[in-house]
Amino acid sequence: MDARGPGEALPPRRGRLAGRRSNSQRTARQMVNTAQAEHTMQAYQRNVEPVAPVLAGLNRRMELIDLLGACAAFTAATERCMAALHDDCFTGAEREAILDRLRRVRAATDWIEQAAETGNLTLDQALAAILRDQ
Repeated sequence: MDARGPGEALPPRRGRLAGRRSNSQRTARQMVNTAQAEHTMQAYQRNVEPVAPVLAGLNRRMELIDLLGACAAFTAATERCMAALHDDCFTGAEREAILDRLRRVRAATDWIEQAAETGNLTLDQALAAILRDQ
């Protein structure tokens, strides 16, 4: 019978046997982890790689949906803001800030329009500079 009360931990093991056990347990854990990683990679190769082209197409569709959503959100936000500002006049600094942002919006929408019409999605240097705010 053990004289320890409930909740009392066992004393730590000492000696060479405990050290060997600790090392062998560590080695066993490493081997299990390595086997799990290999198993996961094999499962990935078996299940994901064959459908990678389909997944890439889905990602492209999600990006298209994001772009359409961004356009819709911009239009809706603009309508809401302009309705709220119906009686306000802009100061000189406000006008400059708005016109600067509109320059960037026009550059972005021109890029989208060009891509939609031509299929060319590349970004030229001048447009990149405008979008970076240079």
